[in-house]
Amino acid sequence: MTDLNQTSAWLHAVLDKVRDERGFSVSSEQLWWLVGIVAIVGVVMLALNGYIEGLLAKL
Repeated sequence: MTDLNQTSAWLHAVLDKVRDERGFSVSSEQLWWLVGIVAIVGVVMLALNGYIEGLLAKL
């Protein structure tokens, strides 16, 4: 039984090192904010691009 406990402790120690995700954690709320901001920026860029192309077409 001692060997099993030692093996289990070793396995947990190894897996904890592999699963260390500090600094890479993103909540779903942060993800939705990011998606929304990217969508708004995309719409603004498309609108500006269309406006500028319209002005250039008049030249």
